[in-house]
This record gives sequence, structure tokens and C-alpha cells, in this order.
Amino acid sequence: MLKLLLGRAKTGKSTALLRAITENAPRRRQILIVPEQYSHETERRLCRFGGNRTAQYCEVLSFTRLHNRVLTVTGGLAEHVLDGGGRLVLMHEAVQQSVGSLKVYQNYSRRAAFLENLLATSDELKSYCVLPNQLFEAGMNQGGESGGRLHDLGLILTAYDKLVAERATDPRDMLTRLAEKLTESGYARGKDFYIDCFTDFTPQEKAVLSALMRDGHSVTIALTCDTLDREGASIFATARRTALELISLAREQHVGVSYDTLQGRADQAPAELAYLEQYLFDTEQPPYGGICQAVQLYNLERTYDEVEQAAGAILALVREQGYRYRDIAVTARTLEGYDELIETVFARYNIPVFLGKQVNILEKPILTLLTSALDAIDGYEYDDVFRYLKTGLTGVSLEDVDALENYVLQWDIRGGKWYQAGDWDWNPAGYAQPWTEENRALVAGLDALRREIVAPLETLRKTKDASGASLARSLYRFLEEIALPQRLEERAALLTQRGELRQAEEYRQLWDILVGALEQCAALMSEQPIRLKQFAELFQLVLSQYSVATIPVALDRVSVGDILRTAHKEARVVFLLGADDAHFPLVGQTAGLLTQEDRELLAACGCTLTPSPEQRIDRELSLAYDAVCFPTEKLVVSWCGGGKSLCAALASWRICSACFPT
Repeated sequence: MLKLLLGRAKTGKSTALLRAITENAPRRRQILIVPEQYSHETERRLCRFGGNRTAQYCEVLSFTRLHNRVLTVTGGLAEHVLDGGGRLVLMHEAVQQSVGSLKVYQNYSRRAAFLENLLATSDELKSYCVLPNQLFEAGMNQGGESGGRLHDLGLILTAYDKLVAERATDPRDMLTRLAEKLTESGYARGKDFYIDCFTDFTPQEKAVLSALMRDGHSVTIALTCDTLDREGASIFATARRTALELISLAREQHVGVSYDTLQGRADQAPAELAYLEQYLFDTEQPPYGGICQAVQLYNLERTYDEVEQAAGAILALVREQGYRYRDIAVTARTLEGYDELIETVFARYNIPVFLGKQVNILEKPILTLLTSALDAIDGYEYDDVFRYLKTGLTGVSLEDVDALENYVLQWDIRGGKWYQAGDWDWNPAGYAQPWTEENRALVAGLDALRREIVAPLETLRKTKDASGASLARSLYRFLEEIALPQRLEERAALLTQRGELRQAEEYRQLWDILVGALEQCAALMSEQPIRLKQFAELFQLVLSQYSVATIPVALDRVSVGDILRTAHKEARVVFLLGADDAHFPLVGQTAGLLTQEDRELLAACGCTLTPSPEQRIDRELSLAYDAVCFPTEKLVVSWCGGGKSLCAALASWRICSACFPT
């Protein structure tokens, strides 16, 4: 049985699901599925609603965790699953196997960044259940440049899937496997499933839902939608389309369908917030005419001013109106350009903040250490060597680095002079100057220091042009020889002493991530020789697939995240930053190698991929709706610069000029 629970924002859909779970718990096992980023928040809400013993009869899962639950029944949970770095390594191997047969991508195949686009293309194809042989066949039938691209992609991705089948499991295949395993395992039989916080589903997810409808006792899905009629508001077009697709899936499985639409807000929101939610984009309604205190708009000069205005307002709310930091959220369509400012400005205002983002490992000095070391052994040029030493992760003090740098610059030391067998014997006072005991002691110390620095680098240099696996092992030995694990732990301890707990936790994760990346290279790369420079480029790209993330170090913190990660959480006050036409709507190019012509060709062959531009606009409008409906008490919206903006367009959103503070 498929049950659709429809309703506008704040009509109590999530609460209705929790109530149904509590009522049905004594009879059947209850499973609530939400996006990964909302699982923790949903578990807390469920425990508050159902009591401490809730976990005895209900689980909150994401699709990924559901996959793991099912594999505990059918077997396969212990299989090696590729991470981002491992996937990139195998894609590199697939390209090398296919390069002789490529038509269009022959020249691109040697570029490291080409692999990232291949992975993005593979991700999209897997999400939409399009097989590589379908690309190959479409390319063979079409011909021309577009046909050549599809032919090449079909070849490469076929080789990739073959390598994956031989060596590991691609995580992007998990949902496809889950749909297959659900029937085999009987896991869904007799259970009630509830789906919340989704707006739409990929074909992979729909296949899982189809299996749940067929085998489960019931499937209840909550969608933010006013009606199933096409005459409904355009902001609900995406959810409406999703509901109709789910009904079609249920009929294919010969499953009954029912739906209920909730009316009216379930909370006691201020009148202006309720008016904004009700008449968003409804140009036939007059602007809100009452006193507008719950919605404020700010047109500021710079992005920095937006962040500083938010910080000052948050302090006022906490100090003067009794709010807790955890009652407040700061969001934007994308945090790009805001995240670093928020960390800096909020720290200056002493506002505790949890920034919901993952930090790319390439943003840490560890990348500079690796790349500069690999560059240094190629010729021991001044810039490369001292870029390596100045990372602070080599164990050489800054004072010694400065003294060594002055000596190297004075005598233009480079190349073989760094690793020569003989001692350095150039007078630091200059050519033809008399030696002093102090100078002799200085040179002796610098010579001993350069031998200490060069020893691990020379070990690495002698593995030039070996196989990828050999180079990975050599790089690991090099990092151990320079005691990098200890250096990272020391830096983490120092950051902890300074009170920078989030950064400290990030540094504690770096060594494990780095070792994991090297293990992937050693295990998955072939024994074919590879040039050291090519390996360095590939390994840098492998590292780019990893990120470090932390959990909040305290509960009472302002939550910061983009709309996709925060819109379904609870917040009394929300600050919406960057409400300009560069961010709303945010409809950019789809990642990957497929052009619009390629997509149209595949669609003609029955292989539909990402939504059309019109559908993506609908998705963005629904996100704008989620953003303004996020808070329960107060909404503060800001943007910088002139011209068109989401805030300037609030006149058509039914908000009057009274919302602009004087």
C-alpha cells in the first residue's frame, strides 16, 4: 500500500509520520527513511515524540544505511567498497586499457582532470540506471562527434565496470544492489516504511521504493505539495511530478494508492511568516499590510557586511531577547564565499558556530608537503625545496629554515649540490672572506641539516618511473621517515590548546585519510611503469576526492549550512544570506562530459538523464520556498549590491517595504 501525505510547509507532515509510527509500533516494525544529513535531527525528534524506548520498534535510516541493513541479512557487507580515491584510481586504469580504441578522447585521456569528469558522468549514468553498453550502442548508431563521444564513454565505463567487478564494489551501485537484494532477503516483508524530507527521487531510489511497495506492509511518503492538480502553485511542481511518478510505480506493482492533504499551519507562526508562506509568488494578492517584525530585509554593500550584520543581530537576540545559539540558523543557497567569512567574523564576535561543511584535504598544508616534495626531487630548485620546508610538517624549525634559506640564496645552491657526498664548504660571509669559528660552526650545522633533509627525499627520488603501486609504497615510506604522523598529532594538540577544536579534529583525521589514499593506489594500480610526474598529478587528484568533517563540539551553537542541508531542520530564527540573482535560482552546468546534444541523443534512445532546465528551475523555486518557510519565529534576509535580487523581488513575494529596517 502506498500512502501519500501532501501539504504545504509547516502543516505537520513530519509530526503526522511520527504519530503514525508510534501508533503502529506495537503491531509491526517501523522504518523511517530520510536524507543522510537529516538522520541525526530526525532521530532526536523521534525520541522526543515516542519516548526513550522508541529504538525498540523503529529505526531512522538513510538509503545507504538501509543498504547496509539488508546486506546484514543477505551477506556482502564485508565486501571492499571503493572510496572516492579508489574509484578515481580504477577509472585511470580503465582509461589506460581503452586509450588505443578511443576516437574523440584520445588526447584528453592523459589529463588527470579528465578522470574527475569521467567519474561525474559515471555517477549520473548510475543514478539514472543507464548502462555503458547503451552509450556504446547509441554512439555506434549515431556517428559524428556526438556519436564518437558516446562510443568512447561506453568503452571506458565498460572497462571501469569490469575492473570494479574484479576488485571491489562501487558505492554508486549500492542502491541498484539494494533494489535487487530487497526481494531476495524478504527484509521489507511485514514492515511499515515512512519517507520524509525528500522533494524528488533518482531512478535508483525509485527502484528501491518500488521494491518496498511490492514487499512491505505499507509505504508512506510525505511531500511538500499543495495538490496533485496541475493548476497548483509552480513552487510545488517538482513535488507534484514526484507524487504522480510514485503513483505510476505503485500501479505497476499492483499496489493500492491513497493520499491525504493536510491543511493549515500546525504551528503558531507570526502572521507575516504565515502570509509569506501562503502567498509566495502569488502576484494577485496584495502585499502584507500589517506591522512586519518577523521578516527583515537588508540590502548591503558587501558580502562581509552581510555576515557582520548577521553576527550583530545574533548577539542582540541572545543577549536581549533570551534566544539560545542553538535556536538560530544561518543559511544560503551555497556557502561559497560565505563560509570563511562566517568563521572569521563569528569568532571575532565570540559566537559559537557549527559550520556544516566538509573541508577538502587539498586545503590543508599536507598537500603542499606532498607536491613540493615530489617537485623538489625533480631538480632541487630553490622554490620547491623551501616550499616543502615551510609547511611546518618536516620537523625543521622555522629558525633553521631561515638560516638555511639565507645560505642557499647567497651561494645559489640547487640541483646536485643538495645531495653531493662532500661537505658544504662555502663561507657564509661571502667569497674570499676570512673564516671565523662562528662561521665554521654555522656551515657545519647547515650541512648536517641539509643531509637530514635530503636523506628521505633521495630515497623517494630513486623510485622514479616505477609502477604506480611501487611509487605509492615509496611515498608511504617517505612520509613515515619524515615522521609525518607525529607532526600531525603535534599540530592537533597545539590547536586543541588554542581552543580551536574543530581544526584539531580535522588534523587528527589527515593521516588516516592519507594512508587510505596510498593503500588504494598500491592495491588498485597496475604494475605498468608510470612517470613520477604523472603519478604526482594522479595522486593529487586522488587526494581531492577526500574531505575531513567534524561533529559539533558543543550543543549550543549557531547552525550554518546551505539550504539543501538545513531546510528541514528546526530553527526559531533564520538568517538567509546571498539572496541575489547569482544564487536564486542557481542553475549551472551539469557536471560531467555529456553535452546537451549527447543528452538529447540518449533521450531519443530511451535513456533519460538529468531533469530539463525547466525542471531544474522548478527545483530551485521549491528551494526558495523551503528557505523562507524554514524559521518558526523570525526570518532575516540579506543580499549585497544593486540590481535584481531575490530580496528586491520580495515585492512580488507579497512582502512590503515595512520589512526594511530603517
